[in-house]
Amino acid sequence: MEFPRYREFAQSFSNMIPYSEGIGFIAHASQEDALDVPFYVTGHELAHQWWGHQVFGAYAQGSSELTESLAEYSALMHGHGEIDGPHNIRTYLKNELDRYLRGLSGEQRKEQPISRVKYEDYIWYHKGSLVMYALKDYIGEARLNAALRKYLEKVKFQEAPYTTSLEFVDAMREATPDELKYIIADLFETITLYDYRTVEATYKMTPEKKYVVRIKVSAKKLRADGLGVEKEIQIDDLVDIGVFTGEGKNEQALFLPKRRITQPEMEFEVTVDHLTARAGIDPYNKLIDRNPEDNILPCEWWTAEGSSHRGISK
Repeated sequence: MEFPRYREFAQSFSNMIPYSEGIGFIAHASQEDALDVPFYVTGHELAHQWWGHQVFGAYAQGSSELTESLAEYSALMHGHGEIDGPHNIRTYLKNELDRYLRGLSGEQRKEQPISRVKYEDYIWYHKGSLVMYALKDYIGEARLNAALRKYLEKVKFQEAPYTTSLEFVDAMREATPDELKYIIADLFETITLYDYRTVEATYKMTPEKKYVVRIKVSAKKLRADGLGVEKEIQIDDLVDIGVFTGEGKNEQALFLPKRRITQPEMEFEVTVDHLTARAGIDPYNKLIDRNPEDNILPCEWWTAEGSSHRGISK
């Protein structure tokens, strides 16, 4: 139900979603690279029929994670057709990362991990969306959906005492394979930041008409306290290494597995079937990196003579 822009919000009731024209009702969602805001906001509010109406957290730190973060994730996955493809996924995640970092820059109290979030909407909305998408990416959508369903069935329509974010995080930990349990602490229980950078991306053609791509990366992992004091910690993480062809919405991933990062400087070499355009580390910006622009570079053509020129994608 549309209402004029005297106020700018949407809200989910039992059988009605009031929706201000001031937050995207009249957005031009068909424009190139534009996110479909009306569809996404409607999906978010509809998701509150589960996260907020069925699952309601105790009046405690982290309760907004159970409603807003899960509604953000539900809207994202319901509308995944709107952001399918490397270009669109990167656009969406980069937008969420930017909004989280802008909110963080204006923090006047003390940032909390998402499992203990209090008043910081930039955390429960934008970081929440990133965190849940990253968890899905690491453990798989089917496994995460099963964990969410199990948690929902356990706590829905509770009377006091209500569920908490600690119970939710434990449910996600239970669903996560042992070798990936470190991501639960990184995503939910601490303020963990990354500084990934692609130093160089080159390629050359093989006699079999394939392309060998060499990717040099640098990597740092940091933990921060609520006041922004950071400390570098040992990195031993699985991270996407990507090679892409094509431009814009025609971009396609030629190679996108996770590789274990254990050193500040590492080099990867992969062989692909098509001429490459770009390559890099964490190319979709799934993790919290404050300078995501340097994660991916155009590939340079390497020749035996040592000369190079920028690759042209096909």
